[in-house]
Amino acid sequence: MATPDLFASPGPSPADRIAELRVELHQHAHRYYVLDEPSIPDAEYDRLFQELQALEALHPELASPDWIADDHNALACADRGIAI
Repeated sequence: MATPDLFASPGPSPADRIAELRVELHQHAHRYYVLDEPSIPDAEYDRLFQELQALEALHPELASPDWIADDHNALACADRGIAI
């Protein structure tokens, strides 16, 4: 049985991680859709997006009406001034 590392950092809280993911995903979506300069592979973006969706499913109180986790392409539309 492994002994837990008592000095290891527990990592960010779910609220902090959700905030980090939203910022990071927004930046990547802007670079991809608006600037046409992707900074990460699509698979990595999808992994981050799935992490956000999972955290929001576990913590629905942290979901934001300003963040459209159901449709990440909406980020690109918002950046371009397109209403969805």
